Amino acid sequence: PGGFGLLGTSDAALLNAAEEFRADAIFTGVGGDNIFGLIRRPDPVVDAAHFAGLRTAWRTAADLAHMTRDSVWRAIYLAARRAISGPRAWPRDGTFLARQFATVNPDHPWLEAAPMRHPGQFGYGRALLPIQPFVDGYDRAFALPMIAPLLSQPIVEFGLGVATWLWCEGGQDRALARRAFAEDLAPAVRDRRTKGRVESLIVPAFDANRAAIRRFLLDGWLADAGVLDCAAIDAELKRPADARDAIYIRLLQIVDIE
Repeated sequence: PGGFGLLGTSDAALLNAAEEFRADAIFTGVGGDNIFGLIRRPDPVVDAAHFAGLRTAWRTAADLAHMTRDSVWRAIYLAARRAISGPRAWPRDGTFLARQFATVNPDHPWLEAAPMRHPGQFGYGRALLPIQPFVDGYDRAFALPMIAPLLSQPIVEFGLGVATWLWCEGGQDRALARRAFAEDLAPAVRDRRTKGRVESLIVPAFDANRAAIRRFLLDGWLADAGVLDCAAIDAELKRPADARDAIYIRLLQIVDIE
């Protein structure tokens, strides 16, 4: 399995529905946030300064500040720091790992030859990686063809060619997609800023199985091999889960590996 284990049950329900409908294929809308540039990092400010000048960079910083409800000066500060340090090849997450394993940098062939000097472009391309398990990581993909229109080649190539600061133009995320559908969607849909999240299903399941998860991890192979920070896991499992705090998802990723 390549997908997130706790979604297996909902995946099975979707597959059953497709088979009852006698579907020939499944169309999925995954990838919209990635393809349409849901960007909340300062990277586009750096790109704007390099390609379009300081005035555009300032405007982009103001757009990001408005979108994230932060100050333009903080956006400028974070962009300057990113310009100096450069983007990370892949966000390393050593949470709940023993110290000797928490500092390992994973590699990926898509990123090895990527130009690191333009962090916005690099970040947009990197955002295409996490979509893959949602397309072919679940049982539906073995039973029926999975078709993701938003990941079709023309759309991906178009997205890769867009100046990254245009995705947040006007202080709205996915600005180009919103503008493209301006005449076809009701304003309440076109301009929405929030949506339901699958975490609303995961958090109750996590809380209901907290004791079993604790035994499974702390008495498991990974703990026995010294890979895990067992004290940190034990402390986290004593704290109620919160849908706004994704740390429990990290624990469930480790459950998948175990």
